[in-house]
Amino acid sequence: MALGPTVEWQEIALLAGVLTAAAAPIVWVWRDGRSSIRDLHSRVDKLKEEVAADKLEAAKTFVSAEAVARVEKRLVASEERMAAAIERLGERIDRAMETLIERRRSRSP
Repeated sequence: MALGPTVEWQEIALLAGVLTAAAAPIVWVWRDGRSSIRDLHSRVDKLKEEVAADKLEAAKTFVSAEAVARVEKRLVASEERMAAAIERLGERIDRAMETLIERRRSRSP
């Protein structure tokens, strides 16, 4: 009976050694995986912050289509008023030239 307990302890020690040898890489991979996951979460959080900042900047600097349409209408109206003023100025110049020509004709014999 003396051999029985010794063999059991040897088997238990061998089994413990095998389990330790198998568990070490598993623990290493698990710990490394957790570190990688933490890093990924950190990167995702940083990207979320950057996207939020970009959205805020876009809201501050970009204009809506409605605002562009209003500005376009004002510019077109301004252009039409300017074109009308230039046309009136041309008509005034034409009348002044006609008056000048008439005066010269009436002075010549």
